[in-house]
Amino acid sequence: MNAVREIDYRDGKTLSVAMVHWERPKMSIYTNGKPDAAIVDDSLDSSPDEITMTLLAVSVHATRPEAKKVAVIGLGSGLTTHVLLLNSTIEVVDTIEIEKEMVDAARGFGRYNRSPMKMRAARFISTMRAHFSPAREPCMTPLSQSRPIRG
Repeated sequence: MNAVREIDYRDGKTLSVAMVHWERPKMSIYTNGKPDAAIVDDSLDSSPDEITMTLLAVSVHATRPEAKKVAVIGLGSGLTTHVLLLNSTIEVVDTIEIEKEMVDAARGFGRYNRSPMKMRAARFISTMRAHFSPAREPCMTPLSQSRPIRG
């Protein structure tokens, strides 16, 4: 059984965020009690979530190689933003995250995602309405990693 080593819990304006450090070398972030992202601290292993986040970013490179601007809806661990910014042809990645506590919690993944909060061209926007308003220049490629709803 994988025991919890440490929990960093925060209440935000719109949701609750918990960063969980497991005994097994893994970190997870939960929003409102549901898993949002997980990263394994082992260079020979990865979580299924890491594979999904990486493939989501790579899908832009594969399907829209001309993309210069990308919007990522939801920060999670920041890995999708990180992988997008590894491509030098991407000029700007706007990560739309409505909860400040989520951005703060994601900093805990900094050693795994090279902290997108410090990388070139990573901008954080608090509302989708502000980002996708008709007055703004359109973003070329929007991305969102949604979770299936289970009844």
